[in-house]
Amino acid sequence: MDQRDIFSQQMQKRRAPVSLRGQQFLFFISLVVLILVLLSWAAVYAYSGSLLGENVDLRTQISLMQEEMDPNLVRELLSLADKLASARVLLQDHIISSNVFEFLEKNTHPKVAYGSISYESSSRNIGLAATAASFSVLARQISIFEASPYVEDVDFGGLTIDPKTRMVKFSLTIAVKPELTRIR
Repeated sequence: MDQRDIFSQQMQKRRAPVSLRGQQFLFFISLVVLILVLLSWAAVYAYSGSLLGENVDLRTQISLMQEEMDPNLVRELLSLADKLASARVLLQDHIISSNVFEFLEKNTHPKVAYGSISYESSSRNIGLAATAASFSVLARQISIFEASPYVEDVDFGGLTIDPKTRMVKFSLTIAVKPELTRIR
């Protein structure tokens, strides 16, 4: 053998471990991935087994509760729920005039007094004969009513000044929206 052959044999010996290292590295990575997949599969299998056990427990609890329930009571409760739903529908369409008085109480200026109040439910009009301390109080009162989300229109008239008290007398007609006279 000449020296070239010896040199080439030495080079091949050196190359062999490098290719083996690459194969070993790929084998090691594949082995790690395989182990991770097997561990994941085992974890999922164990978890699904525990879920199946919980499912069986819950089903037995439900069946025990169903046996304890009185079927007549369930029917009565369902009937009562239907009746309550029907009553709610009826009450939603029922006109409640007490909401009008609550509305007036919350939206009346402190320096305004009402002499008479009338309410016509068919047209949803509130008629008021009132007295205010001044014209500016009257203007503030009208603006309070106009700013309310429950008011459609405000008409006023009949302005007079009481000569003895110097109070402004007036009349108001307030057209309210249907929402005011319904159950809230």
